[in-house]
Amino acid sequence: MYGRPVVVSDSREAYREFDNADTKVFGHANWRAVHATWHPQSTQADAEKLAETGDPVLGGQRKRYEAHGMRNPLAAAAIVALAGDALNQAAIERAIRHYDYLLGSA
Repeated sequence: MYGRPVVVSDSREAYREFDNADTKVFGHANWRAVHATWHPQSTQADAEKLAETGDPVLGGQRKRYEAHGMRNPLAAAAIVALAGDALNQAAIERAIRHYDYLLGSA
């Protein structure tokens, strides 16, 4: 997940993969239950190895799904917008408008 930097161009179109009506759930709030084999890590490599051992059922799929399909594309749009890149204004607006911010509200 954090093995390489997020590049704006990698993320700016990922919003298209995000389904506002998706029903994936967040995982167990108790990270120790998700990572039952947790132990102190002394290196980045140890931490990465441990991160891959979490229980995917307890961990849920929603966090990574939203990171890939919502957080990263919106962050990419913000970076491009703050840079004053007028050439990509339409792409920024498409990303921002893709999400149903009121889904589930009355």
